[in-house]
Amino acid sequence: MAKQRRVRKAADGAPPKGGAAGATAPASAAARAASYVAAPIPLAADGARGVIRENNEARLLEAAETVFAERGFQGATTAAIATCAGLPKANLHYYFRTKEALYRAVLANVLSLWLDELDRFTPDRDPAEAVAEYVVAKMRWSRVRPNASKVFANEILHGAPF
Repeated sequence: MAKQRRVRKAADGAPPKGGAAGATAPASAAARAASYVAAPIPLAADGARGVIRENNEARLLEAAETVFAERGFQGATTAAIATCAGLPKANLHYYFRTKEALYRAVLANVLSLWLDELDRFTPDRDPAEAVAEYVVAKMRWSRVRPNASKVFANEILHGAPF
């Protein structure tokens, strides 16, 4: 079902053109209520909100990875992360309630990269070959995402508090 918004109608049934100055207010609450109609909120194609959310979260996670790598958890601020992402700070707190929650999401992202590579280890594989492939994959991720390695190393150096 499409979301609806209330639109004020002028006396002739058309929406007012000049805002409050051009419209006359009905006398009673019932008359005011009758002067509104439900109109659909214009939305983008189906799923647009989900895509926007995914894009914003990805931008915030990428920016957070950069800022946490450069400044560490204590030195990073949500304002710096939001600025790096090109989003308002309020958006950051909408998607990630706290700096700690964002940091944990960054760590989870980093670990998922590396843990996905563990699929190489199967009972039928030669262990030396699997380890060699894992090391190559881990080195590739370190080149492609150097900040991920910095964030993880920083976490380990500080006793892995998160």
